[in-house]
Amino acid sequence: NARGIGVADNIPYAWTDTGARTMNLHGTAKGRNAVCIEVRNTLLTEVDDQPRILSFLTEAFKEVAGRL
Repeated sequence: NARGIGVADNIPYAWTDTGARTMNLHGTAKGRNAVCIEVRNTLLTEVDDQPRILSFLTEAFKEVAGRL
């Protein structure tokens, strides 16, 4: 749970079920880092939800980019 947002694997599905081809084709096969992000619709039901999710993802990307 990060900043009130649950972060977890997409159960019962694995990223390889949906994002593997694109991530491999455009990312890992070319030696690039790749990520697949899915946001549940239930997290976007209120007017303020989109900016909150955007802020969360922006900060997460900044943190990860600083480690690369």
